Amino acid sequence: MKTQMVILTIAFLIISSATTPAISADGHCTQISKRQDPGFAFLRAHRQGKGITITWGAVSGSPVVSYTIQKTYQDPTDPYSFWEDVYSTPADGSRASKFTDNNTFPGITNYRVVAQLEDGTSIVSEVSAVKIVAH
Repeated sequence: MKTQMVILTIAFLIISSATTPAISADGHCTQISKRQDPGFAFLRAHRQGKGITITWGAVSGSPVVSYTIQKTYQDPTDPYSFWEDVYSTPADGSRASKFTDNNTFPGITNYRVVAQLEDGTSIVSEVSAVKIVAH
C-alpha cells in the first residue's frame, strides 16, 4: 500500500510539474505544457554488489564536454555540504552512461551528476540517494 502511494505521489508530481492548468475561453480547464529547460533525461542510483551503480541520461539540447559524478554523505539540500568528485568522463554522445562506485560505506549516500558545457557553464542533475545497511 505504501509503495502504491509513493508511486502515485511521484506520478502526480511529475505530471503537475510538466503542465500548467489554464481556463479556456469556453470555461473548460486545459493543460498547457511548460517549456523544458535542457537537463538530464534521468538519474538512477542503486546498490549493485558491494558498490552503488549510477546511471544517467544525457543532457539534451546542450553541447556537453564532460560529466562528473559527485557524492555526499551529508544533507544534499544544505549549500555547505561537501560534494566529493568520484568520477569524470568525457561526453561521448551516448544516450545513457553509468559508473559503479565501489568505495562506499554504510549509511545514506547521495549522488548527483554535473555536466560541463562547451560555453563553460554546467548543469547539475537532481540528487539520487542510496541507503546501505551493511556490506
